[in-house]
Amino acid sequence: MKKINLLFVALLSTIIVFTSCKQKFDEPVITVPAEITIELADLSKTVLEGNIIADENDVLELVTFTETFANIGYRTLKVTDFTSNTYYFSFTGEYLEAKEGFVNIVVDVTTVNEKTATKEIKVNIIPKPDIPDPDPTYLSEDEFTWERIGINPATGIEKFGLEWVDGMNEDQMCYIKPLSGTKLIEIIEEEIPGLDVFDAIKTLEALQQRVDAITTGLDVFNKISSANEQEYDYLLATQVGEDYYLIHITNNKIENGLTGNKVTITGNYKYVE
Repeated sequence: MKKINLLFVALLSTIIVFTSCKQKFDEPVITVPAEITIELADLSKTVLEGNIIADENDVLELVTFTETFANIGYRTLKVTDFTSNTYYFSFTGEYLEAKEGFVNIVVDVTTVNEKTATKEIKVNIIPKPDIPDPDPTYLSEDEFTWERIGINPATGIEKFGLEWVDGMNEDQMCYIKPLSGTKLIEIIEEEIPGLDVFDAIKTLEALQQRVDAITTGLDVFNKISSANEQEYDYLLATQVGEDYYLIHITNNKIENGLTGNKVTITGNYKYVE
């Protein structure tokens, strides 16, 4: 009986020693902000960063980031293959797929020795601001008259950054060319009269858009007769430095004279006063 008691005491001592030798591990610590703000206007910014530290004798096994999207569900990002007890992370709004309705983020940590920790991060969403259009610059409208007698220089045309040069006599057309530094374009819209387009372009910004949309301007415009009178519906635009002009050609007039024919081209134009 005495031997049995001694055996029991020895066994109990072994259990106590084994139990006392089993290593204890602290739970991992998640250091993250309790709240973050994501600006939808610039998702390239870092919006979330933090670190996780497990017990110095432990190793991280799994870190999970769970994002909640209102009315959509969840998206989970998992990180594995750790070799140490620490992990630093940072995310941009773009990587987190931030969007309106994005609610929060939960960080879950598990270590090799089955220690766990959880932190929840409140997410504030700042929508893209409504950027109002700048106050438009409205164009003024006036009439123009270009005149040329014989081979004399034309009048009224230079302010538009244009010149009226000698053309080919056999084709009897007026040759309008841009001066150096001027961009000249013709605005053509299929099945839409030039007058309608002229009326529709009301602001400098709209005119600039039309001119900028055409990379290479015209070297010459020669669709107006120098021999026959008629009505026209041509729409031109010029850029002269920082000035823009919208030109609607409507008529020409031919008058015979002793010093040469007088050719007059008329119409309306828009400009910034």
